[in-house]
Amino acid sequence: MSSTEERWRRELNADEKLLWSGTPIQGLRFHQSDFLLVPFSLMWGGFAFFWEASVLYSSGVRVSVSPPYITGTFFSFMALWGIPFCLVGLYVIFGRFFFDAAARANTVYAVTDRRIIIVARTSVRSLAFGTLPQLELKEGSNGRGSIIFGESSFFMGAGWPAWGNRRYSRPMTFDGISKVREVYTLIIDAAHKVSGR
Repeated sequence: MSSTEERWRRELNADEKLLWSGTPIQGLRFHQSDFLLVPFSLMWGGFAFFWEASVLYSSGVRVSVSPPYITGTFFSFMALWGIPFCLVGLYVIFGRFFFDAAARANTVYAVTDRRIIIVARTSVRSLAFGTLPQLELKEGSNGRGSIIFGESSFFMGAGWPAWGNRRYSRPMTFDGISKVREVYTLIIDAAHKVSGR
């Protein structure tokens, strides 16, 4: 038995039937919101790096190709003040893509005869068919797409981490799955069977 099958066997109730399971698209990925976020991140990062370089230069920090390679002091208040902004700049330019890819690499989805389930690392979220909100289907030309359980946001899935209650305010999503329309139809049919009981 594979590790995925073993995981679903642990998550499902004894009389619950697994109808479908899958994973999101893997690797680095651009989202619709990146058309705005990439220019913003470059402006943010560019300004932060320019600020830090200007402060370091005015503090007497110099870089040379011969020893000592760096002279001057980094420990002025303004130099330290700019470091968090540079780190945020690095994250919004590069890091968020890797954060998003790592999150998807550890995520699996399932549809049972009672509910939908999303397992991400050590957390499990499920939504019973009796409480199913509106569904939004986003399908690409290759048949891959997303199913959003609730109201979508323009910035969903753009690699922004979510903490605390904000994490659970996001709608559950089957993100970047193959044959998305078949899964969408399967969910609708399963929900109708539950409501008809």
